[in-house]
Amino acid sequence: MKFDDPNQALSVRDAAFHTVHDYPGGAMALGVRMGVNGMTLSHQVNPNNVGKFSLSIEKATDIQALAQDYRILHSMARELGHVAVKVDQAEEENVMANIADTVREFSGYLTSVTDAVADSRVTDNELREIDAHLCEMVQQANHLRATVAHMNQQLKKRVVDLHTQGKAISTKIRKGRG
Repeated sequence: MKFDDPNQALSVRDAAFHTVHDYPGGAMALGVRMGVNGMTLSHQVNPNNVGKFSLSIEKATDIQALAQDYRILHSMARELGHVAVKVDQAEEENVMANIADTVREFSGYLTSVTDAVADSRVTDNELREIDAHLCEMVQQANHLRATVAHMNQQLKKRVVDLHTQGKAISTKIRKGRG
């Protein structure tokens, strides 16, 4: 599972610009999907157009959802000292494989920390690598949690189904048809 590249520390304005212009067809194509003029959208995300054209929070959310590109979100989080992690909605999956993947990510994280501190100093690059491994580990642990939450929901659904079937059978018996 890959997380937003922490080495790509874009400002929020630059992230918005690149999200719009990296979209297939650029601002014009994305503008059509959003129902706005592509040139206006291009001006709104231009990092040099401060003040006159501004991008609303709602429009930034729409851009990210349509483009499936979350650099704006990650840049905002980074500038505010936070990290954004995708909340997974898992389907039927192999829980044991997810556990193994989570352990592997945890191992990668600990290895990056161990390697970084081996010489009793931590460089910027080493810290970025630690952060990247930490984010990947958290996201994988979140994915594992989503998988077991899905299993929990499936169990609840089966219990409700069995209860409903049991009521139907009880009704038939009471009415002498069972």
